[in-house]
Amino acid sequence: MPYAHLGLRCASIAAAVLPFSVAIAQESDSLEEVIVTAQKREERLQDVPISVTALSGEQMLTLKLNSGSDIARLAPNLRVSVAGNEDQPKFSIRGLSQFDTNLNASSPTGVFADEVYIASQFLGGPQIYDMARLEVLRGPQGTLFGKNTTAGAISFISQTPSLTGSSNDYLVGEFGNNAYYRLQGGMDLPQASENFGTRIAFNVSKSDGWVKNRNPAPDARDLSSIDNYAARVSFRYAVGELDAVARLWTTRSSPTAIGIIGSGTCPDYCFPTFLTGGAPYPPGTNVSRINPRVSPYTGQPFDVREGAFDRSGTIDVKGNGANLALNYDAGRYQFTSISSYLSGSFSNYVDADGSIRNLFHIDFLADTRELSQDLRLTSDYEGPFNFIAGLYYFRDVVEPDTTTHFGPPVSLPPLSLTDATTSYRQTRVSKAVYVDGTLTMGAAEAYAGLRITREDGDITDFTTVRADGVVTTPPTRVGYDETKPSGRLGMRYNFSRDVMAYGQYSRGYRSSSMNGSAGCAAELNVANPEFLDAFELGLKSQWLERRLQFNASAFYYNFTDQQFRNPAPGTSGCNSTNPLATQLVNAAKSRIYGIEIETQARVTRNFDVTFGAGLLNSEYQELSLYDSTSLTTRDLSGNKVLEAPPYTINVGLNYTIPVKAGDVVLHGDAVWVGRQFYTAFNDIPPYDQQQSPSNWESNARIAFRSASERFEFGLWGKNLNNNEAVNWAINPQVFGIKFTTVPYPRRYGADFRWNF
Repeated sequence: MPYAHLGLRCASIAAAVLPFSVAIAQESDSLEEVIVTAQKREERLQDVPISVTALSGEQMLTLKLNSGSDIARLAPNLRVSVAGNEDQPKFSIRGLSQFDTNLNASSPTGVFADEVYIASQFLGGPQIYDMARLEVLRGPQGTLFGKNTTAGAISFISQTPSLTGSSNDYLVGEFGNNAYYRLQGGMDLPQASENFGTRIAFNVSKSDGWVKNRNPAPDARDLSSIDNYAARVSFRYAVGELDAVARLWTTRSSPTAIGIIGSGTCPDYCFPTFLTGGAPYPPGTNVSRINPRVSPYTGQPFDVREGAFDRSGTIDVKGNGANLALNYDAGRYQFTSISSYLSGSFSNYVDADGSIRNLFHIDFLADTRELSQDLRLTSDYEGPFNFIAGLYYFRDVVEPDTTTHFGPPVSLPPLSLTDATTSYRQTRVSKAVYVDGTLTMGAAEAYAGLRITREDGDITDFTTVRADGVVTTPPTRVGYDETKPSGRLGMRYNFSRDVMAYGQYSRGYRSSSMNGSAGCAAELNVANPEFLDAFELGLKSQWLERRLQFNASAFYYNFTDQQFRNPAPGTSGCNSTNPLATQLVNAAKSRIYGIEIETQARVTRNFDVTFGAGLLNSEYQELSLYDSTSLTTRDLSGNKVLEAPPYTINVGLNYTIPVKAGDVVLHGDAVWVGRQFYTAFNDIPPYDQQQSPSNWESNARIAFRSASERFEFGLWGKNLNNNEAVNWAINPQVFGIKFTTVPYPRRYGADFRWNF
């Protein structure tokens, strides 16, 4: 779909909503006012000069936003790919993605839980329960938010104990096909005093595997199951000007590993090529002469969500943490301290070839510890100038331990690969000082922020050991040490209380990273930090006595030194060729620009319509990568950026029908996503197999809510159109393998809510 044509289509949909709203707006109430903390102050969403999607905890419950993938349904230019499972979402905002999936890597999208930055990608997802609010901030947030927010920030704010007696106590349950269930609840315990409150919350979810394993072995299990447990207890103490909230949390996940949808790329693309000698390879097979997409028992093609796997791997995640938020209001100043410590462990046993052969298996294990401290001073002057200033410290230690298992034919001569374990210890420390100020001049306000970050990190004790115990790589160390600025400069103008426009420049920075995929010391390298120069114009407006909200932004990005991992078998500097070699590289320069629209209309008192659209145009302006299939270095200038679909469009409808005993509540939503690539080679064969076509997905719910609002019962459906589009892909040529992941299939069931 041409870019201009798509823009016209989005405009026509929005235009269709507006007259409908105008015609019947006199019957309706105004939209609810949304308060956010995107600038570390409580402000109206419409007053914040940032492109923000904000959802309340009530909306998240009603819409069943249980994972990162669900969140992407309602936020323009936000995409989520799944390389591990639903609890390991890999976010992409405005085309800025994390392509390195190693456990030592960090995303350019910062994930925050109650203002605490979470670097471990496997510990952020399970905490999405008992939420007060979700905020998706698009664009660099390099002044006020912890670290690595080049693309933006996703902030989860959980419920706090109430000290007023008006608590939010509830139990929510949902049940569905494939033995799925989820229970979530939160309640305030009876107060010991008027100054002290306690809240407990929990989340439990489970299902059978969604990718069916047709291996008849008695120990074979279906893959991509759900098995999560999490709990949080919060304590609040408020006396005088002091308000303190402490949270303790734990999470456990034990699902089966994600179902790899493996495909064979032989005879055209097999690596190593000397394994292809002898009899011809049938089309669609891997180097073990197995076609993973055909049943070895019946000879019939597999459905997209089934296969025959010789390994029914498991994932095991354990996480524990504590954080303390202290706020002291001294009138003209507020002092804030956010302290956190978390630890976790992760294991994932993957059938990486996705077939019945023991060709290629990987065991991923890691332990992690994270410590952070944010101290800030916020002014509350009556005059035109105000500021936020602070100090930030973050330290994390990650200890990955990865074992690769090889089977025939790659374990036989002439390749004779043996099992090998790579382990190391990665330590990163971030120290920052920041200040952000605003100056009000009548209807105009100028704002500026600056953050100076000192980053250092290293990998120590990097060692590779063969299955026979032979150390093939002695302990090795690499590291980096850098001091970089980030920040913003802009102005907003209030035409009225309901119409505000802003323009700004912001600078994003993500620290250097280290190659966790190295097979030996020769492959261990450091990628340079990446930088983003972002220019944005935005409009936030409300019309028709605040029954219609229309927000829009246009942005232009100059992106330099983008970090990503490029599979490059055959390029290893190790003593023997490493067929799994990858390069951690920087794309020299890329350009991204686009627009976003978010509209919400209260058509009548009982009928709301939401519409969102994100349009992107992206390309690498300077990029050269080695192509192991052609044994040449290719100029990829002009290719599209990774995980940057040209459009994302979402529509939601909410209609309430009053009846004698309560209300019947109807909801429907759908999202359309354009084609996206998972490799910088784009359409160049065989890399053209690493892409997702344009696709759409729809969801719906019908419920009855009692007049007292104590009880609610509903029927729901997710992915009703059974979308099968790939949501992650990698490695089309290693051992003649391409593997992808796909979303959960059509799901449906019933739910209830009890407010007590």
